[in-house]
Amino acid sequence: RYYISYKSTRRNFNMSHKDIITINDVERFPILQMRAQECSTPINTDDAAAVNKMISLMNEIDYAAGIAAPQIGYPKRIFVLKDKDKYETFINPVIISVGVQTKKEQEGCLSFPGWCVKVERPTFVKVQYYDTLGGLHESSFNDIEARAIFHEMDHLNGVLLSEHLQKQIDKENKKKNDALALREKRKKFEKAKRKKARR
Repeated sequence: RYYISYKSTRRNFNMSHKDIITINDVERFPILQMRAQECSTPINTDDAAAVNKMISLMNEIDYAAGIAAPQIGYPKRIFVLKDKDKYETFINPVIISVGVQTKKEQEGCLSFPGWCVKVERPTFVKVQYYDTLGGLHESSFNDIEARAIFHEMDHLNGVLLSEHLQKQIDKENKKKNDALALREKRKKFEKAKRKKARR
């Protein structure tokens, strides 16, 4: 139900929309790196207009099932998820608890068209949030829905898909460097052992 899982529409990850900030948008990209600000509850007219725009964009981009307000240049703590034809708006969401079990899955992002990065996330999350009328909710999400929540929460906190990719690169580089250091250590040990045997 979330676009990161749509293998059949992965070709669409190369598409972008002019109203969505992408990695190629040098002028607006810094907005994605900011921590979003809290909204008033119930939301004001500007917040409501942003929500309507986000839903409208998801109607245009049929493979998208989630979008955060910073992605349209509105740095407020709002995101919207879509389940089939229903939309759920999260205002000032707060993560209450997360599960112990994690899973690594590929994720795409509307702000990084063409990217597909494996990200490890908990498979369960409980979130507290407000709706557009100011009603307070507390809901639990599992598996792909939990992943969607974490992905959009990242956007509200200025954490981008590129940072997850960099962590993977750093981790792989550390593994390679550790393996290389171990091989060098073994070589020195074997060399010292042979030298001692010749005495």
